[in-house]
Amino acid sequence: MAATIPTVELSNGVKIPVYGAGTGFLDKDRGLLAPEEACKSVTIALDAGVRHIDAALAYRTQNHIANILRKNFTEGYLERKNIFLTSKVFQPFISILLPSTAMPSNQDSMTPDEVTTIVRNHFEQCIVELGVGYIDLMLLHWPATINSQDVEGNRSRRLAAWKVLEEMYEKGFATAIGVSNFNEIHLTQLKDDGAKIQPMVNQIEASPYVQYDKIIDYCKENNIVVEAYSPLSGGTFLSDPAILSLVRKYKKDAGQICLKYLIQRGYVVVVRSQRRHHSNIDIFDFELSEDDMNKIIGLNKGIEGSSGLTNPYSMA
Repeated sequence: MAATIPTVELSNGVKIPVYGAGTGFLDKDRGLLAPEEACKSVTIALDAGVRHIDAALAYRTQNHIANILRKNFTEGYLERKNIFLTSKVFQPFISILLPSTAMPSNQDSMTPDEVTTIVRNHFEQCIVELGVGYIDLMLLHWPATINSQDVEGNRSRRLAAWKVLEEMYEKGFATAIGVSNFNEIHLTQLKDDGAKIQPMVNQIEASPYVQYDKIIDYCKENNIVVEAYSPLSGGTFLSDPAILSLVRKYKKDAGQICLKYLIQRGYVVVVRSQRRHHSNIDIFDFELSEDDMNKIIGLNKGIEGSSGLTNPYSMA
């Protein structure tokens, strides 16, 4: 029987499942994205009971997701209201991306008006590719180009991009809006610069080895749900003695221990998997003790714990 996954409530009352299936796949041999991998992964996730699918324009998996959902909708297995769809726009261009799925390579010199036009087009492209009438949660993928230190220019471009999400939210094309990879300074600037709506979600890398405490504290103080991507961090901590001691104690595998830890800390988790969704969501029948939670908190290495992903403090 498919699992029932709990939800948490965003600041506007929308409920988001605490476990989502990520769909950004990489062909490590070629160094390119592998969107075709989403076909198997999303199917397995839905079969396991996962109803939160995390996509992005840059991943190029939205057409695959749409085809799978269309089949389920047509055959009556699911209805649109059963699915929570996340997507992302405002992705800086990098070499593994198609230019049409990211911001132009001259993003650092773009005017706010130019940003507005492109982000609006990308938002509409997401809706068309997913084949739905609205997105449950739309995120700004990054706050700026990687390693950019153009403080004032980035602030104005972020605000222009955010205004598009506010516009689409007010029109009903998104039921919630948020950001990804923003640090507490980016979030403060967005508010100070005139955002009418506060981000409801901030999606960042998080795992037992990667805890950005200042970002977490800011989000908690401002009622922003923190969503963890790469929660298993490529398996870098799965053999840690502290984790293995909890594996023996709770009779759960290391991945389940780590996901449970994040969810108990208040995160929503997004897991990219091609075969483990059934196992990963078998985490709602136990609780980690306060002492054991503190043991895992003590593993935090911050930026140094990352498995090589760009960190939220790498751009102004």
